[in-house]
Amino acid sequence: MLKRNKKDDSEDAKEKTNIEAKSETQSNGKETDVDSENSKSQPGDDAKAEPSEKFSADEQKATSDRTSDSQPTDEHKIKQDSDTESLNVEDLSIDENAEKKTTLQNEGVYYIDDVVNKAGYGRFQKLVTFLAGVGWFADAFEVIILSFIGDFLTCEWTLYRWQNAMLTSIVFLGMMVGAPCFGMIADVKGRKMSLIVSFSILFPFGAGCALAQNFLTILILRGIMGFALGGVAQGVTLCCEYYPAADRGIAGFYLSYYWAAGTIILILGTWGIMEGLDNWRWLLFSTSLSSLTVLLLIRWLPESARYYLVSQQPEKAVRQLEELARLNKVEMPKGDLKLPEEDEARGRLWDLLKPEHRVSTLLMWYLWFSLAFSYYAFALIAPIIIKNGKLRVPKAKAMEAFKVNNTSNFLGAVIPCKKFTRRQYVDLLWTSAAEFPGLLVFTFLVKVLNRKTLLAGSCLLTTFINFLLLVDTDYHMVSNVLLFLGRANLVAVFQLIFIMTTEAFPTTLRAIAMGSGSSLARFGGAIVPFAAQLLVISHPVTTVCIVGLVIFLAALAAALLPRETKDRNLKELSEHFAENSVEDIGQKRGEKVA
Repeated sequence: MLKRNKKDDSEDAKEKTNIEAKSETQSNGKETDVDSENSKSQPGDDAKAEPSEKFSADEQKATSDRTSDSQPTDEHKIKQDSDTESLNVEDLSIDENAEKKTTLQNEGVYYIDDVVNKAGYGRFQKLVTFLAGVGWFADAFEVIILSFIGDFLTCEWTLYRWQNAMLTSIVFLGMMVGAPCFGMIADVKGRKMSLIVSFSILFPFGAGCALAQNFLTILILRGIMGFALGGVAQGVTLCCEYYPAADRGIAGFYLSYYWAAGTIILILGTWGIMEGLDNWRWLLFSTSLSSLTVLLLIRWLPESARYYLVSQQPEKAVRQLEELARLNKVEMPKGDLKLPEEDEARGRLWDLLKPEHRVSTLLMWYLWFSLAFSYYAFALIAPIIIKNGKLRVPKAKAMEAFKVNNTSNFLGAVIPCKKFTRRQYVDLLWTSAAEFPGLLVFTFLVKVLNRKTLLAGSCLLTTFINFLLLVDTDYHMVSNVLLFLGRANLVAVFQLIFIMTTEAFPTTLRAIAMGSGSSLARFGGAIVPFAAQLLVISHPVTTVCIVGLVIFLAALAAALLPRETKDRNLKELSEHFAENSVEDIGQKRGEKVA
């Protein structure tokens, strides 16, 4: 404003001076004309001519004096121009500083996603994936061992089928309780801390199972281990929080390869130990060593920078991001890390039912339950199909496939003490290998298709495969291929739901969302041995129809999910999920939103 007022005053003064000068000039011109006319009309009157000329000269002098008074001198002009120029330079400097300050306000902060997306999938992410993958490796050991531990125990202790079913169910029930508990720990105390606590419980109690002297003792120990296994899923949460948006789908499937590899190695190890030593105690002790390995390696596992950010520890978040940038050989953005506008509560289960999360939560919970239920139901159907080549068989043949003589007292029957044959180990390897093709295909599809489209389409495909098992055919290979495809598809879809859960919820609730979903999945797995095992033998067709309906409803649930999360940056707070939020609007337009 100061600059503009000075200019206006100077211009007004100049204009006023010009007008006065012009007025005087015109006046002088008129007087000259009058004198000329007088001179012409009275050329001989010298006495009158002299006073007139004298008056004209005096008037011109006075006019000149007035003009000089109204116009600035050259020295004054130079001084005034110098002052104006000084003001202009000063104002220009102020404007430049203001512009620079505005630029710093806009570009002087960065988001975690700016660093993660710029770094890409590099050495840092590979390290995190490996360390979390070793945890999944150990998880596979402790879960898959349930498939045949009962057959080994019955040779030392006489076990009934209900006890074998209980041995499996107690682990799933423990996971059902432990998963949300470790989810809360991960949101409140950190993802890494939840993994440390989880494996600190797994190793001693796993090794303790090798020393158990009766069934009740091993049942209690396995139940505690199930509780601890509920925390392993937080490895996925930690990994996905460091994966760049464009690679999160593919990288998320890398963890599932560790699970599948762990399954294969466990079967081979069990084969070697039981044929060489014929001692289930050495088998259980050796499986517990995988948890000890995780504890020895976990010191190199970084904590989530996103957790540090929302827990008001920005300095630690920056250090983690600097380590990420160093290992991936990229430069950190200039400026400061953008901090959350508020300190939002973390890890509260009931916050998942807030309006902005309610629909996603309820649909995700059903998806977790239905996919786990269907996966384990397929595992129960497999023995009938492998043994007879088809599903529609007489009840006697179905009983033979499960090695039972009386379905009326199925769970009360004693498990016969029989060693696993090489053929049985090969069958286990074959069915476990079925997971790899599905994972390979989905690793490609998750990059191409939207999450909702892939999940809903895969559930529909599994529904179709499931009902094709009802076709009565004498071609055993057809039924075996259908079973192979169904299981491969389900295991890949189950991994996809892990990835989608991390993307569908904010950092403050991401771990508890993962934990609660995993809890319902374990509930689905826990009821299968009791609810479906007898039904499979007596009414296999009915079982397949129930499984088909459950998967079909899962396809509908996937289609109804409110948000597509593919290639989206992870969000930190629940307020970012509010309807018509800046983040949602920006992403709908295809803009980058941190």
